[in-house]
Amino acid sequence: MPEQPHYRILLVHCRYRLPGGEDAVFEAERAMLQAHGHEVITYERSNAEGGALQKLLLPFRAVFSFKTLRQVRALIRRHHIDVVHVHNTLLVISPSVFWACFREGVPVVQTLHNFRLFCPNGILLRDGAVCEDCPRHGLGCAVCHRCYRGSRAQSLVCAAVYAVHRWLGTYRRVNLIALTPFNRERLLAFNEQTRRPVLDPDRLFLKPNGIADPGIFPRPRRERENQIVFAGRLEELKGLRTAVEALKLLGPDAPRLIVAGDGPLATWV
Repeated sequence: MPEQPHYRILLVHCRYRLPGGEDAVFEAERAMLQAHGHEVITYERSNAEGGALQKLLLPFRAVFSFKTLRQVRALIRRHHIDVVHVHNTLLVISPSVFWACFREGVPVVQTLHNFRLFCPNGILLRDGAVCEDCPRHGLGCAVCHRCYRGSRAQSLVCAAVYAVHRWLGTYRRVNLIALTPFNRERLLAFNEQTRRPVLDPDRLFLKPNGIADPGIFPRPRRERENQIVFAGRLEELKGLRTAVEALKLLGPDAPRLIVAGDGPLATWV
């Protein structure tokens, strides 16, 4: 068999203040690419960085960061990058990373870990119920409802980021990855509802998150114990409350629930 080509890949990710699943996916994909012989360069930033002046300017830099534009273009040139894979850009990296790729003529792909293109809080959930106000009526709904971190000001910044780049057509030029068929279907449906398409349907692909093979085979179902493990942050959007309430309905036949994690729902759990 012919030898598989190896590529020089730039991975881009902005870490949230609290570590989460996106960080884990970023690290796992970096390890898998390197294990397959690809050269991986990373551009990482954190929303915890910066002093008082930088935080004051953050609302503007979140929309377009000239620092990101300059640094990413330099990395592409220095390492002769073949492709750029972006994970999270909010807040300090900003969508200017895509314009760095456009300027350098390098293909760019972004994994959509949430619905933030159409919903500033990213999860289509408000007050414990499904909410699709922003896809249907505009991003201003998020500002009215304080959907991003419970702050009208921060919601305005988040909404402005996506409003500006939707207007510029930035995401129509980016290859986008949806993680599940459901996500892809909803993204396409939202895209059809907007006056001006946000993304190019022909550039929206499906690729679930992967993990390295641990080399462990699960036991046959008949040999397993009647138990379920929940691993993650203990908060509303992860669905833990729904899982607990569902198990309570099963009564004495319910599986044992083992919870591994911490968060706002810890006391309730």
